[in-house]
Amino acid sequence: MNLTQKTAGTARVPSHPIKRAYEYFEEIKTEFSKIQWTEGGEVLTLAKVVVAATFLFGLSIYVADVVIHRVLMSLDAIFKWVVG
Repeated sequence: MNLTQKTAGTARVPSHPIKRAYEYFEEIKTEFSKIQWTEGGEVLTLAKVVVAATFLFGLSIYVADVVIHRVLMSLDAIFKWVVG
């Protein structure tokens, strides 16, 4: 069974590769026209939110790292003082 027989009930498949490519890109163009694109201002606002959230997340990881480092250094100092 070839491709034309498989799609006999749905759509006609052009035989020439260039024509198939042209129709493919026409379908893409049609589908892109159906998309509701986000407004530029909203994209900018959401980008700012993402950058701020990423910065705050990174800052919280840094603070946790510093706190854990100082706690471990304090425990090391106490251990060295007790053991000698």
